[in-house]
Amino acid sequence: MVNPCVIANVLANSYNEAIKTINRKFAALQRLAQLLEQIGDISGFIPNIGALIPLYLIDLSSYATLVAACPFLNLPKSPSTEDIGKLQSELAAAYARLVSQLTQHPWLRMGRLQDQMAKIQGKVNEVLDQGAQYLACLQAACGTVEAAANFVNEISQTDFKENFDTYTRQYIGANKQVLNDAMQQKYDQVQGGIVQINELMSAQPVVPAATATSPTIPDIGRAPQIPQLPPNPPPV
Repeated sequence: MVNPCVIANVLANSYNEAIKTINRKFAALQRLAQLLEQIGDISGFIPNIGALIPLYLIDLSSYATLVAACPFLNLPKSPSTEDIGKLQSELAAAYARLVSQLTQHPWLRMGRLQDQMAKIQGKVNEVLDQGAQYLACLQAACGTVEAAANFVNEISQTDFKENFDTYTRQYIGANKQVLNDAMQQKYDQVQGGIVQINELMSAQPVVPAATATSPTIPDIGRAPQIPQLPPNPPPV
């Protein structure tokens, strides 16, 4: 006669290995997230986005202000359209370097840890989704046979209950999220900074007002004139 506990035990062990995998990965990613959060607090660089200007505001007026405030830059005092375009390009390059720095920020790297967790869960989802069925199988199949005692001992050796409790308390209790609320806010802060800086670079350079040409109104010819009536003849 086939011992149903053998079948149930195989299913339980499969589920046990799945939750052990999740528990190990989740704990490791949480430790890494905590480390990245601490590194970001020490060495992170998030600029004051509100103090930066978009490229389209680089015009004759702002150029003249920069020349007066920063003579050490040796900017031409009478700029041409090419000079202003060059300044816009240099500012865009500086913004691009700033974005590059932010993409390496430890807080931004925290946000990528959730993707790693999702990949691990995806590999064991089928087993995890059937976990409740496995547990029901244990109780139903092994509660009525003589081998139940041996089965209980085997499950105890795999630390099934401890693994399941850890899985429920830590992973499910955290809503499967590696980052806590404070970490998520820091990630959002860096991500938002990147978006805002990219927006500063998105506008096309404008032609300075001093060199802009007014649109030409096409010549539609002389307007027709109303003919004048001859003067009234003098009275007889």
